[in-house]
Amino acid sequence: MQADPTLPAAQELKKRLDLDHTVTALTSQVEQQPSDDAARQKLQSTAAEFVSLNLASPLALAHLAAAQASLGNLTQGLKTANEALAIQPNLAAAKAVRSRIEAAPISH
Repeated sequence: MQADPTLPAAQELKKRLDLDHTVTALTSQVEQQPSDDAARQKLQSTAAEFVSLNLASPLALAHLAAAQASLGNLTQGLKTANEALAIQPNLAAAKAVRSRIEAAPISH
């Protein structure tokens, strides 16, 4: 039996998956080209939309944490990575983001 892709639940799931993919791609772009203001702005707006979905997927949370860290919001990125690890303690993606944030130099 196949679900109807026009059902609201199916459309919501597709939206979440699309946002996760977009956040991941934009995070990579911003990390590779930190001076790309257009990519940074798009990542910021996409990450804000992602936050509004009240994510429960630990992998999606890890992707969001990476995006937050890439935008310079290390405190929120660490909090989000820890949320992912609270759900799935051995998630490599969340551990990697947390380690990267904890190793980042503190700027004043």
